[in-house]
Amino acid sequence: HLQFFFFGIGNEVAASAILFQAGDASTGSAALARIPFYLIAYWLLLKLRRKAAQLPPAELSNFLCHTVLVGGVSAMAPMIFFMFEAVSCMASGDGLEDELCTNTSITATCLSFYLVMITMVA
Repeated sequence: HLQFFFFGIGNEVAASAILFQAGDASTGSAALARIPFYLIAYWLLLKLRRKAAQLPPAELSNFLCHTVLVGGVSAMAPMIFFMFEAVSCMASGDGLEDELCTNTSITATCLSFYLVMITMVA
């Protein structure tokens, strides 16, 4: 728990302090505004960990093997496709200077995040 608070929350507090000193109050405020979201995610993951610890060994094994591994592997193929599409776009053109490559990279990131969330929920 201490690692999360020192590295996760402490990093945001330090970043916001540096940004406030540099005169960038909006970005510093955004760094502070992310802290409640980190705490909510941490709390939800602790609840998930508590529920997983209460599962009998057979159900836990079934959950890990079928849901996490099979679901995770099935979501990896589209994520790898999106990643290579963005990398090939950057390698063939002007990199992130090209607006099409920027849009492809942002889309690949968002779709990969979406696939990870769907896999976690399923």
